[in-house]
Amino acid sequence: MTDLNNLKVQKILQSKALAHLATIGSNGEPQSSPMWFLWDGEYIKFTHTTQRKKYQNIKRDPRVSISITDIDDSQIYAEFRGVVERIEDDPNGVFFNTLAEHYGAAVCYPGDPRVVLYVKIQHIVGQNLASSRYTHVLIAKPDVDLYASFKDSKGLQGLQLRPIQEVKTSEALTFVFKSDKALSAETVEDILHTPGIWHISANLDGTLPQIM
Repeated sequence: MTDLNNLKVQKILQSKALAHLATIGSNGEPQSSPMWFLWDGEYIKFTHTTQRKKYQNIKRDPRVSISITDIDDSQIYAEFRGVVERIEDDPNGVFFNTLAEHYGAAVCYPGDPRVVLYVKIQHIVGQNLASSRYTHVLIAKPDVDLYASFKDSKGLQGLQLRPIQEVKTSEALTFVFKSDKALSAETVEDILHTPGIWHISANLDGTLPQIM
């Protein structure tokens, strides 16, 4: 489980991305909708009308799943699983207007019956949420299958690798990637022994010495 204090998780929670709120229908089917949200440090809060099926779903079964993608990088997302712990009436649509202002939307409360949903997070999963603090630049023959090579490298197993850039010419392939942990000297040596790989500069922005 990813920690709530994870910097990428906090960035997502404090962003103005849309949250996809999924509830459980009366027949057990999932029902998901993109929605505005606001994180108050304890709850993910939504505005919702009481006239829609999603509200009935929540009243019947408060378990929900919320998926939010990093607004700056579509390769990073977090899924927050939890329960709607509290529902408050919002007869004047005050929270609707708060969200509209937060998202910079030129709309105001439409007048329908509204509530505020308070979702308590119980579990967090996602993709590329680990801190990718170490950058590596690899140069190889243009026809090398790097992904197969990485799969066979024991030193890379268990690391979270994130491709950043791949540039291929008729003469060489340059591949930039990040990892959540530094590459050891043994791992770098193992990579360099892979046929077709000519050079790697490892740990370029981490706290350990660079390996060239």
